[in-house]
Amino acid sequence: MKKTLIFIFVFLSFALQAQDKFSAEHLINTQAQDFELKTIKGKKYSLSKLKGKIVVINYWFMGCQPCVREFPDLNEVVEKYKNHKDVVFLAISVQGSEENVKIFTKRKKFDYQIIVTDFTLAKKQGIELYPTNLVIDKTGKITFAVTGYKDNIAQTLEQEIEKALK
Repeated sequence: MKKTLIFIFVFLSFALQAQDKFSAEHLINTQAQDFELKTIKGKKYSLSKLKGKIVVINYWFMGCQPCVREFPDLNEVVEKYKNHKDVVFLAISVQGSEENVKIFTKRKKFDYQIIVTDFTLAKKQGIELYPTNLVIDKTGKITFAVTGYKDNIAQTLEQEIEKALK
């Protein structure tokens, strides 16, 4: 019993350290990596051309259940800001073909502008776990970063967007 408890304690300690290592919080107050990519609908986005706007980015992939689970909450945020020209929502799928992502997001509604790419941009940005949500301010600086499914992601993103709009 004592050995089991020691093992559990050691395991949890390593797990928490690993979680901190792969957390996206280290990205806060850094410049977001520039990119030029197009959505599955053909619209081109360049982060440098979005300066002056608040950019909310969700890194995800189809096989990530926590990623898909947060779609309804993220859609709520898009709905709230759909008429706000200074807020842009981009979902960067790091896996799958454009065609498969189109089919998938018809079944699982996702209202962000969806971009399909490989892991290169995510790795360049320092993202190791999914989902990861970022809020980028008007100057291109990351002001909010969180990794993993969060029950309150809609409220949190709304608060961070409001801060960035001030």
